[in-house]
Amino acid sequence: MSWLSSVTAWFDSPESEPEPVALTFRALSFPAQRSLPKEFEVSLYEARQWCAAHARLSAPRTSLRHAELLPSHLSADDPDEVSRELAVDPASLVAHVVQTRRAQLPKVAGSASGRLFAYHPEENLCDGAAVAESEGFLDVENAPPWDTWVGWIEGNAGQPESGCLLAWVPGVFCPHANGGVEVNAEECIYWLPEG
Repeated sequence: MSWLSSVTAWFDSPESEPEPVALTFRALSFPAQRSLPKEFEVSLYEARQWCAAHARLSAPRTSLRHAELLPSHLSADDPDEVSRELAVDPASLVAHVVQTRRAQLPKVAGSASGRLFAYHPEENLCDGAAVAESEGFLDVENAPPWDTWVGWIEGNAGQPESGCLLAWVPGVFCPHANGGVEVNAEECIYWLPEG
């Protein structure tokens, strides 16, 4: 069973434990095969719930960028500022979004179909092609909306910026994100394999 099939099966029956799986991340030089951490499973489940309740096809630029999930020093009115902060301290920012979303989850229910998406901020050229093709779903830095963030995978020791942001893109926005992936020359954004 693939890792995504294992996680998806777990969402369908959360009382059962998913079987251990391995993840492979492109362009990370730390051990490429990693077990799927329990925290990642929980965060992915929560991101799916949140996105099911908030994703609006009519608003790809704003529906998954809620101000209440950000630290107080950041503004939801400036997604590029959030992306620049992600490049500076990714682990702390992603953890803040995940924990804040978790605290607000009793207000939402459901689960969104979609796909796992990877973003490597250090490889970003900021050319604006992805923001245009994704109708604003991805920002000028190529980052997905913070409501979709699942976790930060650390890169090389001593080089935390060489890591990878994982996000859950709801099915309704997969065509938007895919438009961004297709025009992203530096390949800093991509889909994780489904099978």
